[in-house]
Amino acid sequence: MMLEKYPTHLNEAIGPLISVIIPVYKVDAYLTACVESVLCQSYQNLEIWLIDDGSPDACGALCDDFARRDRRVKVIHQQNGGLSAARNAALDKMTGEYVTFVDSDDLIRPQYVETLYRLICRYETKLAVCGMTTFDETDAIPPDRKLAYDAVFQTETALEQMLYQKFDVSAPYKLYLTALFSDIRYPVGEVYEDLSTTYKLLLKCDTVAYTNASLYLYRQRRGSIRHSAFDRREMVAITSLQTMRRAILEKYPALSRAMDCRSLSMTFQLFLKIPPSSFPDLHDALWQEIKRLRAKVLYDRAARQKARAAALISYFGTGLCRAVFSLLR
Repeated sequence: MMLEKYPTHLNEAIGPLISVIIPVYKVDAYLTACVESVLCQSYQNLEIWLIDDGSPDACGALCDDFARRDRRVKVIHQQNGGLSAARNAALDKMTGEYVTFVDSDDLIRPQYVETLYRLICRYETKLAVCGMTTFDETDAIPPDRKLAYDAVFQTETALEQMLYQKFDVSAPYKLYLTALFSDIRYPVGEVYEDLSTTYKLLLKCDTVAYTNASLYLYRQRRGSIRHSAFDRREMVAITSLQTMRRAILEKYPALSRAMDCRSLSMTFQLFLKIPPSSFPDLHDALWQEIKRLRAKVLYDRAARQKARAAALISYFGTGLCRAVFSLLR
């Protein structure tokens, strides 16, 4: 699988060192394409951290091979500790002035790093965000057909955009000033680790730059965490949302409705994933939370149409709600 080739715009290291962190675990079928998409960036002054998180397949050997081929590639081999532990290991050792994260089964377009860095320079901000396109496990790389634009948001507006899911809470798709991580690390052993972390980074910024250009390509595959069977540990997302709510509304109380919308979306995601017969207590608790939030979201014109539709469908009961979403999938 190959990305389209673009001419190199920055042949020399004319900008600051930028670190790219790629946690690696059981992705030997996808890792080469991922790393090659980073190596061919138009912005070349990179250090690329491959963290072999105790992967039982050929990933460790592939990481070492890349390090032999390109001096910019650094490899950490460690016992399996999960996504957060892998990211943190690289954050503790990296030396770049800026840092970005790429998941090891995804791809980035050749202008990904350069575009985000230029946005940071243009708007004199500490964080830049780009658009994302999903693709499935075929050889077709989706073209970027959007009419690209960029903007700069004040922190409150950036948080509102994130809560309304105009851009994703995930660690990738973003370029961060490394100093933002001075007192922040990803929670080890916790699922939905980005939910506990990204808002803290935004709260440390005065502004956030954004482009809708789809520079990040997210691969949808059945073996990924997002598409795995429900695990009771996923309920930590509800606690994370409550902590996020307190932190954000303490500083920006006007974001209460946006926070309600994000909470409903996450609650729906968990509710539809839970087998009702296996976890009746959690199923009922999530349904009660949906009922508490649905009217607020339904009448919020700023909410995504998908969220408002889910709120409306919920009034017809759990059975129809599950049936409709199963059909849409």
